[in-house]
Amino acid sequence: MNPRSQHARLQSINEEENTMLAAIHIRQTRTGNGPLTCAALVTGDDVSLFIREGYEEADRSLVGLDAFEALHCRADGPVRVHISDGPLRRIFKDVSGSFPEVEFVDIPFGPFGALLQRAVNAIDAHIAGVIAEEEAETQALRASRPPLLVATDASKGRKRRSTGLGCVSETGGRQMRVDLEARSVLEGELLAIEMAVKHFSGRNLHILTDSHLAIAALEGTYQGKAAVMEVVARIHEATKDRSVKVSWVRGHSGHPLNEAAHRLAMAARRFHEAEVPQDVAATIVDNILASLEGSQSPAAA
Repeated sequence: MNPRSQHARLQSINEEENTMLAAIHIRQTRTGNGPLTCAALVTGDDVSLFIREGYEEADRSLVGLDAFEALHCRADGPVRVHISDGPLRRIFKDVSGSFPEVEFVDIPFGPFGALLQRAVNAIDAHIAGVIAEEEAETQALRASRPPLLVATDASKGRKRRSTGLGCVSETGGRQMRVDLEARSVLEGELLAIEMAVKHFSGRNLHILTDSHLAIAALEGTYQGKAAVMEVVARIHEATKDRSVKVSWVRGHSGHPLNEAAHRLAMAARRFHEAEVPQDVAATIVDNILASLEGSQSPAAA
């Protein structure tokens, strides 16, 4: 049936009071707790949701089957249904002989458009609720734990455009990488702070840096170049819903976390410049972290 003929036929739907109209919409997404596949079945004033944990094609089919089974059980007469998922709709149409009372509508003309929009809205609302609940749980967990002490540092080469970044926590967690675009030591120091904020995302933080200028940039008392202020803006965005305190610590004064962060940053840069083999680099990093064992981090200066 061509779209024009189908449209004309659908215009007479409301005149057939014994025919149930329905729409099934399927959406897959990922939340903090994992992937979800959702289906919404809308019939008249009723909206039903069907949820499966997963993101595979099989999950789409199964959740769609759940919704269709509910529709089939609910109907007590002829049914016209639009299924937004094309492959699943074609599967049902191929076996439509098994459901003689059901007509599968390809294009959501007329009332089917409104039904489909309600299905979309129902899934959007469910996912928004899941995300809000996850965020509330994350905030509660953060609030229940003391801030994690983390030191950051950057090491910029003089001859090559490579800047090593390092961060390490009081519990031994660490992150290190090389940035080839940093134009200044200050940008590198801020990039190291940003790396710590992202890596230790599940905790409130107390970050130690030996850069007075980085703290001034974050506090707004120093306006750096555009590249610097872009990093500052990203850090503020990443920390707007968290408690993150940044304090100064005197560099090269024996503070265990500061020394470890400095050595990680310097190692990251040198590994890149000298093309150090991965196994050798891993041994060096292990030795750096071993220096933290048994040491008691003094308070920030």
